[in-house]
Amino acid sequence: MVQIYGDFNQSLPDAREYLILGFYLKEPDELDGANQKHGFSKSRWRTNGLSANFLADYLCTFLPVDEDNLGEGRQREIKSAVSYIANELLENAMKYADSSLYLPITVKLQLYADSIVITTNHGVSVKQGEKLLNFIKNFTNFSTEDSYFGYLEEKATVGSTTESGLGFVTMMNYYNAKVGWELSPMLAIENTALWGYAVTTMVQLSLSFDG
Repeated sequence: MVQIYGDFNQSLPDAREYLILGFYLKEPDELDGANQKHGFSKSRWRTNGLSANFLADYLCTFLPVDEDNLGEGRQREIKSAVSYIANELLENAMKYADSSLYLPITVKLQLYADSIVITTNHGVSVKQGEKLLNFIKNFTNFSTEDSYFGYLEEKATVGSTTESGLGFVTMMNYYNAKVGWELSPMLAIENTALWGYAVTTMVQLSLSFDG
């Protein structure tokens, strides 16, 4: 059963402009089950920022500076927001993704008349999926700014830093973004046993956000 958490829009209309980037955590010739070369995955971590900046640069070609509508300063704010959000989503996806599921990590940028939607998709193992689901449930239980910072204080108190959710708090409170998740079970064809989850993380950013 598909599980939805937070502000996840399952019925988005087709975007007027969009861009999708994707990659595997294993080299192409290793997808048949050969040993993974660790250097390949590490290099992917280093390119997250480049991928995020590429998405932001691409977006700006469709949001040209116009004195009547979009000033240069506003364009920089939007570009910075998209770069930050995309980088955070990519890092989060790589932290949880399981390369043995043979699903690529993808990041998608969609431009609408009054908003931008950034999504990542990847596969996680059952164990990692349960860990991620626990984080999502805890995070989405907090609905106000004070509560979110209280959540961070609680995490700091118990010494949890890797699951702090600081990036998502920043998106929501600094950029007024909406964050949501969709988890779809992946079942083995032979015996319908749960194999893992396909995870989509969605961030919706208004073009008029007050950053």
